[in-house]
Amino acid sequence: MAFKVKFWGVRGSRTVPGKDTLVYGGHTSCIEVHCNDHLIVLDAGSGIYKLMDEIAKLGKPICADLMISHLHWDHIIGLPFSKPFYQSSNIFCIHGTNGSNYDFETALKNIMRDPNFPVSFEDLRSKNYIMPHIPGEVFNLRESWNGLGSDDGMSYPVPDIMVTTHVNQHPNGGIFYKLTYEGKSICYASDTECDPDKPEFIESLIQYASGCDLLIMDTNFTRDEYEGRVDGFSKKGWGHASWQDGVEVAKRAGVKKFCLFHHNAERTDSEQATIEQLAQAEFPATFAAKEGMEIVL
Repeated sequence: MAFKVKFWGVRGSRTVPGKDTLVYGGHTSCIEVHCNDHLIVLDAGSGIYKLMDEIAKLGKPICADLMISHLHWDHIIGLPFSKPFYQSSNIFCIHGTNGSNYDFETALKNIMRDPNFPVSFEDLRSKNYIMPHIPGEVFNLRESWNGLGSDDGMSYPVPDIMVTTHVNQHPNGGIFYKLTYEGKSICYASDTECDPDKPEFIESLIQYASGCDLLIMDTNFTRDEYEGRVDGFSKKGWGHASWQDGVEVAKRAGVKKFCLFHHNAERTDSEQATIEQLAQAEFPATFAAKEGMEIVL
């Protein structure tokens, strides 16, 4: 289990339970990553409920990193309902970035304020370290946890995991995370737009993902949807890419596996399967994320 990925939520915008989403799943963004025994969780959408329930059943103290791409509801809605945050034996480092008009720590805590939620963030029993990052920052998780240990007299056996961040293109701002461990790398690029009028961003994303073992990328739209040929209005500025954009990035970056992610909430299983097949025809190492899917790098 040197480097394992499991998908717990793969949808964008909102949860979509029902008979038309049973194959790919209806929960919003949440991915479990294990670097040997160390747990990293990418985003806290509704998929985190089930993940944290399973972890809580193990009955062991949790030492984990939660990496939040941005603070839109579909990426944080699961955090207040996650049992391990109510247990004093658990410790979380919660990573994110300040937005264009908000402070990450303040905004994160505000999701658990009256009248939206009856329990405040400060009432959570777990020990929570909030760590805002500037996009472009590179840091080592082992060193981060060692720094925490020097402050509280504890020892946290976290392996060498390098994290490279990158700015996204999404309303209110956000951040990507690339995790590198024992020569393997995962690039998590959820909620981003590949605006053809901003080629410099697209080039920077290609360089960021270059040669990674797994690229997980927002592919919410088809190009026809993005450009307004489906319903008559453009989705430019909405902050989401098309699957064709994702394939182009994956091909030019030379990634080993490419994952279609943040599936459109309106997309049925049959429609998503068609997109998966079209993408595979252009880049065979493509797959669409499904809830419960596991990958070992």
